[in-house]
Amino acid sequence: MLWRDRFFDKIKTQIIDATLKLVERDRRGDVANTSWIKTIVSSLVTLSGIQEKDAKDELQLYTASFERPYLEATRLYYQADSDAFLAQHTLREYMKRVEQALNAEVGRVHLYLHRKSEQAVVNECEQTLIVRRKEALVDEFIGLLENDNFEGPRVLPLHSAAGRASSRKRRPPRGLACGAADMGLAYSLLSRLREGLVVLRESFEKHVRTTGLAAIDSLGETAESVRSQARHRHRPGSIARRPA
Repeated sequence: MLWRDRFFDKIKTQIIDATLKLVERDRRGDVANTSWIKTIVSSLVTLSGIQEKDAKDELQLYTASFERPYLEATRLYYQADSDAFLAQHTLREYMKRVEQALNAEVGRVHLYLHRKSEQAVVNECEQTLIVRRKEALVDEFIGLLENDNFEGPRVLPLHSAAGRASSRKRRPPRGLACGAADMGLAYSLLSRLREGLVVLRESFEKHVRTTGLAAIDSLGETAESVRSQARHRHRPGSIARRPA
């Protein structure tokens, strides 16, 4: 306790700030000394075990000194990053970026954090990257449902008619494949939320109901048109005209 009070507490802020700056460099894809991050984390975990022997949570020092600032830095980073990204990219591209970010953050936990931090880091990322955009993600999912061909702006034409014909024999249309993948990704992200599956189920049920009723109405109009034409043909005194 004496060592922590006289030495560690005086330099803790500088150490943690320097370490979090390295984490941010790593997130940006810049060169970062991840060995330094791992060393600092390991030191804090060891110090926690020494200082908190009689405590209920033996990682209390690590949690308070590093994990909490790390989570706050994670929230601030991804808030700014997601806002900037969506200002220049589509929501479909954003969904792919979120998936990559979630995988990368789990990788960082395994690389240089304590394993107890994994769920807290994942929760923070989900809140910042998914919950903040939940309404937009649900709207995107519904839009994909309502588009029968799942066509999107990123569908590219093939080079020739022969190539298109050959491609159709080998695989489904590119638009269909891209749209199905995007729908699957939207489902995957939203299903991470406690209420996400409920929202998706309600949206899907509403779509099926609306589509089914529209199909029934269409069939009814078609049938009524056929019956009307038949009554006209068989009306007494009605003579079908032959083309001249």
